[in-house]
Amino acid sequence: MAKKFKLEVIWRVKHRLEENLKRELGQILMELTQARHRRRRLEEKSAAERAELDERMMTGIMVNDLLTREAHLQALREMGALAELEIADVLKRLEQVKTRLFEATKERKIMDKLRDRFRRQQAYLLQKEEEKNLAAVALDRYVRRRNEPA
Repeated sequence: MAKKFKLEVIWRVKHRLEENLKRELGQILMELTQARHRRRRLEEKSAAERAELDERMMTGIMVNDLLTREAHLQALREMGALAELEIADVLKRLEQVKTRLFEATKERKIMDKLRDRFRRQQAYLLQKEEEKNLAAVALDRYVRRRNEPA
């Protein structure tokens, strides 16, 4: 008779935990990609604005317009700095989730090994029991044939 793996519930929890961490890792990677894309757009916009301001300064620009554009460029630089902070935060969270995922994967693999060892042991015991039953049947047949009158 096959026994049930006593740690089956824990095994399922470990698998779910690992899957949840993989999903969280994917979401963080998506956030990182989006943050880098936003930073790149800000850099491109800032470079374009700077180039336009430099061009306008060569041809002549009003002081009010110059101050407005400089303030706009400063705002873009600040937004770029915020984007860098956001990327740093996402990278920090990414490392934390990677560490947790590594540990969860290690624990899940241990549980998988225990479960596989348990199943192999149960299969071995079942095979031995079947062999014992077959040996008993063969012995009964032998005894019956031997006791039969010829």
